[in-house]
Amino acid sequence: MNELKNDYNTSVPISNELPNNPSVTRSSRRLFLCTATVIIFLFGISVGFVLNNSPKFATNHYIRTIQASFHAPVTNSSFEHQANLDLFWKVWDEIHTQYVDQPVDDSTLIYSAISGMVAGVGDQYSVFFNPEQSKAFLSEVYGSFEGIGAEIGIKDDHLTIIAPLPGSPASQAGLLAGDTVLAINGTNASSFSLNDAVETIRGEKGTTVTLTIQRVDTPEPFDVIVTRDTIHVESVKWEMVNEGDHRIAHITITNFAEDTATKFQEAINNMLIQQPDALILDLRNNPGGFLDGAVNIASKFIPEGQAVVYEQFGNGATQAYKASGLSPLQNLPTIILQNEGSASASEILAGALEDYGKAKIIGVTSFGKGTVQDLETFDDDSSLKLTIARWLTPTQHLINNIGIYPDYWVERTADDVAAERDPQLDAALLYIKDQAAFTAQYQPYVPPAQEELTKQK
Repeated sequence: MNELKNDYNTSVPISNELPNNPSVTRSSRRLFLCTATVIIFLFGISVGFVLNNSPKFATNHYIRTIQASFHAPVTNSSFEHQANLDLFWKVWDEIHTQYVDQPVDDSTLIYSAISGMVAGVGDQYSVFFNPEQSKAFLSEVYGSFEGIGAEIGIKDDHLTIIAPLPGSPASQAGLLAGDTVLAINGTNASSFSLNDAVETIRGEKGTTVTLTIQRVDTPEPFDVIVTRDTIHVESVKWEMVNEGDHRIAHITITNFAEDTATKFQEAINNMLIQQPDALILDLRNNPGGFLDGAVNIASKFIPEGQAVVYEQFGNGATQAYKASGLSPLQNLPTIILQNEGSASASEILAGALEDYGKAKIIGVTSFGKGTVQDLETFDDDSSLKLTIARWLTPTQHLINNIGIYPDYWVERTADDVAAERDPQLDAALLYIKDQAAFTAQYQPYVPPAQEELTKQK
């Protein structure tokens, strides 16, 4: 899912609308994940397709024969590609004849080569998973896993907590969206690749991991010890809140998982029976998930046939994903809550509702993950998550590395969290019940670009 799932999910994984059997041959799903990335090398894909029915990759001769059968000119520089593959085989032979600890595992070499090739594209969200890693990643789809329950990724060249899941060990230990991870168990985080960091932070229930954290409003780094646990993810929660004469529905979407669209439909069915005056849609610390979940939920607000999001491919072509079905919430006053942990599919939903004037956004600028990943599972249960496009809001705004700006800037600090204060939710409730009092306290947020244009005028 464009969703570690992110930046990676630092738990023994989760994900979304994938088949019950994750080993479906070359099954492909479109993802919008806040996810981490690992690695690659092209020829290995060809080999993997053919050899995956064997418990181990066979002999050098057999592998070389398979590779040759797949080698065909695909560009004008095919001779150069052949020369590079010749170098590959020279290194392969050196390993098999000169490496001190023989025999070497051919399957490990092939998977590592593929991983290195993917890493060569330089995109943190494109990653190859060997069968064991793929199984862990795909298990996230079903909403139960072991770890600390947080999404991590790279932001401004630093390992960063994207979103601690509500009620998770990460959240209970005090980790916040936007925290920079300086060290993992005392080892400098800069020495880890994103994938290695994720693998180090993940672990079995009952074990601990120590993260050294730098926080914006805290002068000195500090250690956070997190005890890993089994994480159960409820993707949709809701409640009715009575504020004076106003009945306000508060729906929280924690991630866009396999069951999110169905759970959201159940929530609004029950909610509408109670005839709410307004809706607060809480997307804070939601790192993303499957695109179709975001489009489905946006369709409840946006009339059928209207674009929810556009994919923009490398050749400049675009594809629209449009709202479908009934839109029972299109006239219900709605406030979206977001923070720096709102990413990917969350930004698609928030951006669409904002562009169509269906919601006001309160909070801070979202994370800014606006690329599309396609997840393909191969016969041997390995899989490839590859960035294939960028996404644009309905008014053609690019979100990647920019984020969705709020209409009203309201922060929730670490002190607020510790004291169980929620000024963002308080602001949303005030906006609904007393707009005069709200406008007296809060001014519309002017994004940096607009502010610069105003100065120039």
